[in-house]
Amino acid sequence: MNQVQSIILMILPLMLAVILHEVSHGWVAEKLGDPTARLLGRITLNPIPHIDLFGTILVPGILILTHAPFLIGWAKPVPVNFANLRGGRRSMALVAVSGPATNFILAAISSIIFHLTSGSTTSGISGSVILPFHAMAAYSVLINLVLIVLLFIVSDMWSYIVSPVIYVFLRILGMKF
Repeated sequence: MNQVQSIILMILPLMLAVILHEVSHGWVAEKLGDPTARLLGRITLNPIPHIDLFGTILVPGILILTHAPFLIGWAKPVPVNFANLRGGRRSMALVAVSGPATNFILAAISSIIFHLTSGSTTSGISGSVILPFHAMAAYSVLINLVLIVLLFIVSDMWSYIVSPVIYVFLRILGMKF
């Protein structure tokens, strides 16, 4: 697979990872009493309202132009007015963890898709349809795990949660240590 094909297959998993991450923050906040994200049109799968100049355009563009071995980006953070939340600190924590939890669920679903498509034929029409899904699933696992790692490094929860989870997913993908 050449680099252009790889980039094309990374774009959808990356967009889903960052958009669903932000939408989940807004959705959980709304369920807990804060309509801010809904009122601003941010609980949507439409990528336009989620575009962040730096995280959606500049960083991924630079990584592509420099032939980086990975692609990462982020969406504009969803606004949450914590004063509107019912449940105080517990609600704040649920809103905060909803993004990484979404990335974890996406990684789990993608690893299942990766394994379901790994034994498929690689020739003929079925191979030309299945192989891109197989590659996108692998990219999705890696993208979502990288997002989780970055978020938990920033929040200082790396050693307790992320490291064991990444080990399990990498083993599922067949990587040995």
